Amino acid sequence: MCDTTRHGKGSNGIGAGRAAGHSPAIKRQIVEMALHASGMRETARVLHVSPSTVLKELKNTAPPAGASGRGATSTSRARGG
Repeated sequence: MCDTTRHGKGSNGIGAGRAAGHSPAIKRQIVEMALHASGMRETARVLHVSPSTVLKELKNTAPPAGASGRGATSTSRARGG
């Protein structure tokens, strides 16, 4: 039988059954691909990660310094349109 337990700790005390997360290199590639207008699904396919992983990383990534968001230029909502 196996020495590890699912979603618990193995005999060596290290967590087993779940991935620890993606490397910083993968996270950087996700952001770089988004900046080069690659779609979320395409990024997931190329990097062999889940589309939900791509979405999560893009949500957790701060925008570059000096970048203006949608709220800075959008006036249609303020006017009720």
